[in-house]
Amino acid sequence: MDAIIKDYDKLAKKQLKLAEIDALIRLLNDAKTVTLDTSAITHLSNTVKQSTQQISDNQKEFHAALTKYGKAIDKKFKQDLTIASNPEAFAGKDVYLDKTVALHFIRQG
Repeated sequence: MDAIIKDYDKLAKKQLKLAEIDALIRLLNDAKTVTLDTSAITHLSNTVKQSTQQISDNQKEFHAALTKYGKAIDKKFKQDLTIASNPEAFAGKDVYLDKTVALHFIRQG
């Protein structure tokens, strides 16, 4: 369980902060309202390119960490699918099985 917690902490650290995106949006909105000369437009263009590259890199790192987290969860909580096909698995549990099927039909309509 400790491995899952560690992977979750790594995932939380890699998550892109919305403040970075908000700052980029604010910068672009400010630039729309002000008439800019060519050097300011060039500077703005470079800033936008750097920000989008940083956001893209952060997204890739976050996706990689998310994939590792999913694998850690799958590794910790293994599913035994053979139990579902075992006829003895639901022996004597007809009430629970009927209730589950009825609830499924109610939800599905």
